[in-house]
Amino acid sequence: MTTNEEEIKKSARLRKIMQVMRKYHFVSNFYHQTNPQAICQALQELGPTFIKLGQILSTRPDLVSPAYIKELRHLQDQVKADSFATVEQTFEEETGKKLMTNLLALQKNLLLLRRLGKFTMQRLRMGHRLLSKFNIQKSVSLLIPI
Repeated sequence: MTTNEEEIKKSARLRKIMQVMRKYHFVSNFYHQTNPQAICQALQELGPTFIKLGQILSTRPDLVSPAYIKELRHLQDQVKADSFATVEQTFEEETGKKLMTNLLALQKNLLLLRRLGKFTMQRLRMGHRLLSKFNIQKSVSLLIPI
């Protein structure tokens, strides 16, 4: 990817973040500690990095109200799973390669992932085994040969 393409991609992501924040009145709600459900929806819509931020905030009663902590705790274990089709599409868009071409023994049921990704065992066509962590924002964020 060229530098210009990278800049365009970053700019599009920034616009998306701002659009979601406006949609949920993020700054106002967070500042006044109102409407914690809207904040959680915004964090989920924005993806794994923002979900992780919400998870961290859920452990900080010195920073957010009890109502926020209660709602943000849902981000610990109640985040919607991404479909296999979504994971496959993201992988192909990000890498330009077909997911099923590279992976021989893909376990689809393990790829019904939460936004933060789960580890799953893969076997490459060459017979090598690896542990992969799929992440909807970054496709394959980690490959560990075993």
